[in-house]
Amino acid sequence: MCSRLVPLLILCWYRSPPLPAKKPAEPTVIPDHHKFHVRVMVPCYKESLGTIQNTVEAALDADLPPGSSRTVYLCDDGKDADKKAWAATKAPNVVYVSGRTQAPGEINGKSGNLNNALRNIIYKDYETPAHIPPTELVVVFDADMAAKKCFFVKVLEVMRDQDA
Repeated sequence: MCSRLVPLLILCWYRSPPLPAKKPAEPTVIPDHHKFHVRVMVPCYKESLGTIQNTVEAALDADLPPGSSRTVYLCDDGKDADKKAWAATKAPNVVYVSGRTQAPGEINGKSGNLNNALRNIIYKDYETPAHIPPTELVVVFDADMAAKKCFFVKVLEVMRDQDA
């Protein structure tokens, strides 16, 4: 019993040294030729309008580096009229995507929904994926996810080419 208690007491007594103070974060500076267009895709089916609104609003409210832009695509497999009407109030920053045709017995709802939006809406004018500019970034948030305010700034900071 005593042999088990001694290591526990040692662990409880030992304190790690304090961490050094954090330096204030420097603002993210992205060169002009790296001004990103962030495409936020929110696939949904039967989620409530309130859940969708929270996710889309968080994506719209999150900070972007200067010069970058964003478009949110609400990819609704449920063809919900209320979601469509709400998205219309957020245009042009929110695009409602629906109406894909599902093959009989198809079970890949959200992935099929995302592929439909990418092929037929977002990148329909590009011959191949190789023609899509490197400053395009696609982010997928599930219907019940909310982006933190700093999400895009932090992601774009690591997405840019440090040597360019």
